[in-house]
Amino acid sequence: LEEQVLLIKYGPGGQSLYQNFRPPSASLPSPVPMKTVVNADKVKTQAPMTLEDFGGQYRVLINYVHETLDNLKKRFPAYDEKAGYELAGFVWFHGFNDQLDETSAREYGTNLVCLIKDLRKEFKVPNMKVVVGVLGVNGVKNEAGRQKITRDCQRSVNAVPEFKGNVKAIESAPLLSPEVVALKTAGWLNKERDLKTNPITPEEKAMLDRAPSNMGFHYYGEGRFFILLGRNMAETMLELI
Repeated sequence: LEEQVLLIKYGPGGQSLYQNFRPPSASLPSPVPMKTVVNADKVKTQAPMTLEDFGGQYRVLINYVHETLDNLKKRFPAYDEKAGYELAGFVWFHGFNDQLDETSAREYGTNLVCLIKDLRKEFKVPNMKVVVGVLGVNGVKNEAGRQKITRDCQRSVNAVPEFKGNVKAIESAPLLSPEVVALKTAGWLNKERDLKTNPITPEEKAMLDRAPSNMGFHYYGEGRFFILLGRNMAETMLELI
């Protein structure tokens, strides 16, 4: 792009779309979940959740973006005020916490559509381009159970008629190193490798010491994966723009 580009990043970990990022138009889920309330005497009781219990991270995100846009010149002295700015795109990579619960997983598609629509309404950009990274934890073979439900719900935005040409979900699972995934899921997703009868070789151990740095739900902390995902998201955003 020829013009200046600002990336406003907000990414608190361990958050669900079902509750934490729940957008306003999604309203309360039905049936309304219960919460544990502790009174002054430390007596625990159950009470239905309210609207205040949902969307906390959504509200923080909104305030954070507004505050940033309201202070562009202060934060970024090189900002060209005469040229102004366009809020051109939104990138969303998320989903692990929602796939931990059946209800959250099955609601994901509906809540994601609400999220996109509400953000466009909030910032008055009805055609803001959106790129969604499909959950890819533990690679391409992990298309089962609640993770598959969540992945399919994320993919479903590609079939929403009003999102055609301005929203696109892209796959992240194929970008993980096949060699890392094969060893990390040996005997589980990768049933072809039994580490008891076919233990990790010195060469494989050296590769595992070099490539991953975290757990599977953090995509093994694999730098290669995040570089490829970032590039694919950027290229997809450019196509939409």
